[in-house]
Amino acid sequence: MLQQAIRKHRTAMGWIILLSIGVPMLFFGVPAFWDTAATGEDPVLASVGGVPIYASAFRRSLDATAAQKRSQGGERPSYRELEAQGDVQNILEQLINSALITYDVKNRGFDVEREALVARMKEWRDFQMEDPNAEPGPDGQRPTVFNSEAWNEWVQNFDGNWNEIYEDLRDQVARETFVNFVQAPGGRILESDIEEQLIANSTKIRIKYAQIAPPIELSDADLQKEYDENPDTYRKPEQWIAEFVALPLEPSMPQKATDIVEELRGGADFATVADEKSDITSVKNGGDMGWQIPRGEDEFEHRKPLYELAVGEISDPVKGPGGYFIYTIDEERTNDETGAREVKGRQIFVTAALTDEEREARAAEAKAISDKAKELDSLEGAAAEAGVTVQRTGQFDNTSAEVEGLPRADAVIFRASLSPDDEAKNYDVITGRENLYIAKVVEREEGQVPPFEDVKDQVTTNAETAYKASDEYKDQVAEYADKINELATSLEQAQTLFPELAIEIQETAEPFTRRDFLFQQQIYLQTAQIYDQVGEAEAGTMAGPLTDFRNDTYFIELIERMPPTDEELADMEEERQNLRDSEIRSREFALLTDYLQDYRERVLPTVSFTMDAQLMDLILGPEEDAADSATAETTPAGTDEPAA
Repeated sequence: MLQQAIRKHRTAMGWIILLSIGVPMLFFGVPAFWDTAATGEDPVLASVGGVPIYASAFRRSLDATAAQKRSQGGERPSYRELEAQGDVQNILEQLINSALITYDVKNRGFDVEREALVARMKEWRDFQMEDPNAEPGPDGQRPTVFNSEAWNEWVQNFDGNWNEIYEDLRDQVARETFVNFVQAPGGRILESDIEEQLIANSTKIRIKYAQIAPPIELSDADLQKEYDENPDTYRKPEQWIAEFVALPLEPSMPQKATDIVEELRGGADFATVADEKSDITSVKNGGDMGWQIPRGEDEFEHRKPLYELAVGEISDPVKGPGGYFIYTIDEERTNDETGAREVKGRQIFVTAALTDEEREARAAEAKAISDKAKELDSLEGAAAEAGVTVQRTGQFDNTSAEVEGLPRADAVIFRASLSPDDEAKNYDVITGRENLYIAKVVEREEGQVPPFEDVKDQVTTNAETAYKASDEYKDQVAEYADKINELATSLEQAQTLFPELAIEIQETAEPFTRRDFLFQQQIYLQTAQIYDQVGEAEAGTMAGPLTDFRNDTYFIELIERMPPTDEELADMEEERQNLRDSEIRSREFALLTDYLQDYRERVLPTVSFTMDAQLMDLILGPEEDAADSATAETTPAGTDEPAA
C-alpha cells in the first residue's frame, strides 16, 4: 500500500508542500505534478512571463469558491454567476499573483541543495510513525518520528523519475523560502502590544442600551396596498392528500420491560432496579428525573403517563423513542404561581430495537412494493399483491407538523419527502421513525389567499418592515440620532428630551468582553464595536449611534468596566501565545499582499502575458450573448484590455 501511495507522489507532495507553506493556496499556486499539465493533458489558460496558469488550477479555485458560497446558504452558484459576482476576476488576480511569485523566484535564482530536498521528503507523513518511547500527549497521541524502514522500502522500490521529484520539490521549496523572506518582518512584534490586546480582550463591561425607532403610523390604505400588491406573501400553502402503505419499524415490547414492572410492583426499590437494569447507563442516579413540569400541548406522548401517576405508583411500560419507559413518582407539589401540579419522578428505560436482519427484511419488503407500484403506476395493485393495506392521509401542506393518519414522529419526514411535481419520486420509500412508507400525493388543492382581516397582523408587520427599509425612515432615524448626539449625554436624558420615541432603556444581563456574542440576550450589536466606543471610557459615558446586524440603530451607555486582575493575567499565557500567533499571521499576510501588489504594478506591464479567452468561455460555460473569442496576447508595451 505504501509503495502504491507514494508512486502517486504528485498529489501527496502537493498537499504536503501546500500545508507546509501555511498560507492561501492562490498565493502560491500548486506544483506542476499536482496538475495533469505535467503529462500534457491540462491546457494552459494563461501565461505570465512564461509561467503557465493551468486550466485545472482555475477550475479548482472556481469549485472551492462555489462550495464556500453554497456552505453559507442557498444554491451552489454556477461559474457564470461567479463571474457576475466578481469572483472569477478575483480568482484570476490571485492566480496571476501566484505566477508572479514563481517568476520572481526564478529571476532571483533561488537554489536548494539536494540534501535539503531529501530532508524535506523524509518529513512526509508517509515516512512518519508514532514514537513508541514517548508519552502520549493530552490528546492521547504520541509525537511522531522518522520511519526509516518505510523510507528505505520506498527508495528501493521506487521506479519513477527522481529528477522530476527533485525539480518539482525544488521549485516549491524555493517559493516557500522566498515567501518566508518577504514575510520575515511580520514576526517582529512588541510584547507591550500583545499585553494591550490581552487586557482589552479580557476586560468585561456592562452597558445600558436603547433602540432609536421613530414610531411608524400606517393608514388602513397603506395596509390594504401591501396586501393587494403582495398576495402570494399571504397565500396559504398548497393542500395535499396522499395515499400510502406503512410497514412498521417498531419492535414488540421486550419481555424485560414486563418483568421489571412486575418486580417493582412486588416491592423492589425503584432506584436500585434503575441502576441495575435501566438501559440509560450514562449516569447511575436511580433514574432520578428531578422536578418535572407538564408542557401542555407540546408535551411528548411518552411522557404524558408520568403526570397521571399517583405518588408511589408504578406505570405500565410506555412506548417512546428507541424503547419503553417505566415511571414512578416520589413527590408532588403545586406551583404557587401557576397552580399546576409538579412531580419529582424516576424512570427506567428498556431499549427495543429491530435486529439488523429484521430491519433489512422490512426495507427489502418496502423496496419491492415501491418497485411494483412504480411499474404499475398504482399503489393499490402493488399493495394487493403484497397483502398490505393502502391508507389515506387527511389534508396537509408542506409546513404541517402533524398529518392525520400518521404518527406524529413521522409527520415531518413524510411530508418533506413528498414531491408532487416530480413524478420520478412517486412511490419512493420514505423512512420514518416508526414506519417505512410508500406514498404518493393523490389530491392537490391550490392554496388560497386569506381575507385581509385574517392576516392583518402579518400585513402590518410586513408593511412596517418595508417602511423601515425606506430612505424616508432612515433619514428620520439619522435626524433623531444627530439631535440625541447634540443634546443628550445619557440615555435617560434622551428619553426625556424625545418622549415621542418611547425610548426603552435596557441593560445587559451579564458582563461581556469584546470577543463575546450577545445574541442569547437578543442584542445584535457587535461586541467589538461596543468596546471600541465605551470599553476604555468612564462609567456613564454614552455613545452612538451604532447599527446592529438587522440595521436597527442604538445608543449605548457604559455602566461599569472590569479589567482583568494581575492574578488573572498571570494565568493567560495560552491566550498570549494565541494572540502572538494571530498577530504574526496577520502581519505576514499583509506583508505578502503589499509586496505582491507592488511587484504586480512594477513587473506585470513589462512581461509577456497571454490569456486563452476561448478556453475561459469554455470553462465558464454557455452564455446566451457570449461572443466568439480567441487567444489574446499582451506585450511589454501593454494592452488596452487586460485579461485580469
